[in-house]
Amino acid sequence: IEVARAALPDLPHIAVFDTAFFHDLPPAAATYAIDAGVAENWHIRRYGFHGTSHQYVSEQAAVFLDAPLEALTQIVLHLGNGASA
Repeated sequence: IEVARAALPDLPHIAVFDTAFFHDLPPAAATYAIDAGVAENWHIRRYGFHGTSHQYVSEQAAVFLDAPLEALTQIVLHLGNGASA
């Protein structure tokens, strides 16, 4: 970030954390099968990744289906380089 700011001082710099999409995972999805005390003490929890992709695809599905996003039940899959499903 410091290098980018130094190189491009007149441009705004924005950080996007794609794990934020998954901040409200229910406990069953966010909990690892490890000692609960260890997880709590070290703030260990499961996060999802590629949240910006999931958000975009979910919203586009709602547009395509002409339905409110909140009314849809979706399974969204992100496939990147080296991934398979």
